[in-house]
Amino acid sequence: MWPPIVIAVVQLAVLLFLERYGRTNIHNAVALGVVPGIAALLTLAWWLLASRAPRRARLIGLSLVIAAVAAVVFSQRSVEMGGMLLALALRYFVYSAAIVLLVSFPARWKFRKWALAMVIVICAVFFCAMRVDSIGGDLFPVVSWRWKPSAAQRSAALAGVDPQGRAEAPEEAAPGDWPDFLGHGRHNRVSGVRFSTNWDAPPREIWRRNIGPGWSAFIGVGDYLFT
Repeated sequence: MWPPIVIAVVQLAVLLFLERYGRTNIHNAVALGVVPGIAALLTLAWWLLASRAPRRARLIGLSLVIAAVAAVVFSQRSVEMGGMLLALALRYFVYSAAIVLLVSFPARWKFRKWALAMVIVICAVFFCAMRVDSIGGDLFPVVSWRWKPSAAQRSAALAGVDPQGRAEAPEEAAPGDWPDFLGHGRHNRVSGVRFSTNWDAPPREIWRRNIGPGWSAFIGVGDYLFT
């Protein structure tokens, strides 16, 4: 019983370490898929090879896990999105199995096997109720409940943009403009402009407009923003 609990604790420790000290998308990818994937495989290996469950129960458990994985993956509009959701779900499968084994330790095996089966089904149903809308900049899937409008649906519901006239951008960028991806020279720095370092009075928001989802960078020239 103890190996899956130890695996879950180690998984939690590694994920907390990566969350605290990870700085790149490589760390995010490791936290999303690699660590939970290894933990899930080790837990499954323990179940099949080292647990005290009867052989028939082990095979039934393996079949249930395969069915749960397939349900999560194929619940999305593409296998790629389903795989991202599965990567997000694996850690919770590992945690749930460890918690059930720990809490049900004094109980008889008949109760514990049904508890394990129930937690696998509940986890699968929970994640199948989610929809992967997109992949965030940190490589983690952006999810929402299936019954809520997606970002694309919310964008389509926006009122049409009112005509504001034609933007005549200057031919040359002035100091403080952001005329290209990552700014002038594409070095992600602004030259010739000084910003206040006194954040006791934060910058005032000048305007805001809901334009729906987007993945492009902004270009700022003069009084205009382009995307």
